[in-house]
Order: sequence, then C-alpha cells, then structure tokens
Amino acid sequence: MTNNTFNLTQVIRDSKPSERLGNGQWLNLERIYYTPAHTGETRQWEVCRRTTVNKKIESEKRVINAVDVVATFHLLEQRSIVLVVQYRPAVDAYTIEFPSGLIDEGEDVKSAALRELKEETGYVGEVVNIGPVICYEPGLTDSCCRVAYVKIDVHRKENQNPQPTLEADEWSLKTIVLPCDHTLLNILTGIQADDPSLVIDSRLYTFALGLATSSYM
Repeated sequence: MTNNTFNLTQVIRDSKPSERLGNGQWLNLERIYYTPAHTGETRQWEVCRRTTVNKKIESEKRVINAVDVVATFHLLEQRSIVLVVQYRPAVDAYTIEFPSGLIDEGEDVKSAALRELKEETGYVGEVVNIGPVICYEPGLTDSCCRVAYVKIDVHRKENQNPQPTLEADEWSLKTIVLPCDHTLLNILTGIQADDPSLVIDSRLYTFALGLATSSYM
C-alpha cells in the first residue's frame, strides 16, 4: 500500500527550526512546525524527544531507539509468556508490560532484545522474528521501536533458575509468567481489578486482546 491508498494529505515539515522548550537528562521538550499542503497554513506541535538516540539503528526515515520483547516458552503443552512488573513514576503506578529497553550505541535490535531479556528476567532465548517500526505515543513523542519475538528453551541450563541483573533504577522490577493464550486478557484485567495500583501497558493489552479475539473469530 502507498499513501495514495488512503488518499493522505501531503504534509511539509517547516524549514523553521524546532524550538527547545525544556531540557532534561533523558527527555527534551520541543515545539515543531509543519504545513498541511491542502491549506498551506503552518501549524505547531509540542513533542517529547529522547536525549539518547542510537543513530545507527535506522529504517528508512525512522530512528529506532528501543525494543520490546515478546518472549514465550512451551512447558507441558502450555505456552507461556514472560512479562515484567515495575513501578513507573510518570503514572505513579506499577505497570505490567513486556521486557523492554533502549538500544545501546552500536547494538542492533536482536542484540538489544536478548540483552534486555537477560537483564530484566534472567532468561536467555533465540530471536525468531523482528517486527516493523512502530511508534509508542505519536501524539506525545517521536520515539519508535521494534518488537522482537523470542523463543525460550526452558530446558537449557541457563533457564532453570533465571536471575535478573537489575540496574539501580530497576529496583521495583519483578518477573511474572502467565499463559500465552486467549485467557491472558481476562487474567490481566482481573489482576488490575484486584489491585488498582497496577496498570496494564497498552501494547501488552493489545497483544492479549488479539489472542482473545482470535479464539472466537
């Protein structure tokens, strides 16, 4: 498909440089300018940008600075998924989410996925597929990532008693293993209903919704 498939209006990014509105250690706030071709009227938008961007990880025009890891394994005919729970200060809550993290300088998506999985959960695995470039919160940030699908062999020695290697700011992170089938959505929503301090990450919720929907469609 091309842009013409959806009859999309051409948008021109204004030559006017973006304005820096705020500086942080990990994020900057900027005002950008753009012009829809059908009106010719310049508009503005405020966007959060990461201060740490790996310029070597690129796909077409998009710079990828993070990876999400969908890690699963089979045991006794049950397919399970490895997830993490951690406190997120921005929402003042614990979130249930995929293992994930930023891509270090010089890393590729595959290497970053396996490193983050090992660091956050202790599991080691094999990347079997990498998804396309996706955006996180396009109304808020230009941050993009790719999803790595990892197969874990629980019979490997390294996976018998997996131990994460957490950084200081990951003090709250814990590993959980849940069924990776149509029941995942009900389990997640049940966990959140029982404990309002927990919030389901939107990407994980969408993944679970897809599993649930596929079971009756």
